[in-house]
Amino acid sequence: MSALQLTDVRVEGRGRPRLDGVSLSLTAEGLTLVVGPNGAGKSTLLRVMAGLERPSAGRVLLGGSPLGEHSRLARAAAVAWLPQQPRLEEGLTAEEVVVAARYRFGETLPVARRAARRALAELGAQDHAARPMGTLSGGEAQRVRLASLAAQEAAWWLLDEPANHLDPALRLDLLEVVRARVVAGGGVVLVTHDLTSLPAHPDATVVVLVEGRVAHVGRADDPALLERLGRVFGVSLRAADVGGAAHWVVTGRVR
Repeated sequence: MSALQLTDVRVEGRGRPRLDGVSLSLTAEGLTLVVGPNGAGKSTLLRVMAGLERPSAGRVLLGGSPLGEHSRLARAAAVAWLPQQPRLEEGLTAEEVVVAARYRFGETLPVARRAARRALAELGAQDHAARPMGTLSGGEAQRVRLASLAAQEAAWWLLDEPANHLDPALRLDLLEVVRARVVAGGGVVLVTHDLTSLPAHPDATVVVLVEGRVAHVGRADDPALLERLGRVFGVSLRAADVGGAAHWVVTGRVR
């Protein structure tokens, strides 16, 4: 039920397609990192995977059948999506945001609240349960949103640049959450612009998008990836050891 397959997917845009003949096959386990320049189609790809945008051509299959044929509740059981720009949360407490993610279960409010509190605790956000979302810092609010994904209990997490606007320490915390999710057997598709940390995920699958097309698919520890990404982004990259961990360093622009 949870495998996602895209075949020759095309999404029209203004002047050029936002996705152009994209084919991918993913199973709901492990980490997939989606990278590419601005405007490459990364966010559009996640929206198509989540069933929020219907392609103008091609097929999107969930568990071998067309994604559009699955009910809203069935899609919610398969895919949980965290956009770059969060949905309207004004006036809601952290607990209420997480409770809302339980809509697919048709359970009573007390049951949903208990599940929400467990999810908040799992993400280290239990102390924020009664606080309005508008009073939380960026990192605190992002933990709550991740707790809402955990409460939804979907096979997939689709994360669109979740570390945006977070300080370095919080970015590391978020990566730990993603690693724990993967270790627990869940699938994560994460859009990122942080090329330097890709070697920290050697087992991840890296999908490189350029102008709406898949330019490369392979493991993060593929030796060819360093040079390929340098060409795509127009920068010089070199491998380095930072604090005993593999890392990439941007050394300059390629002109």
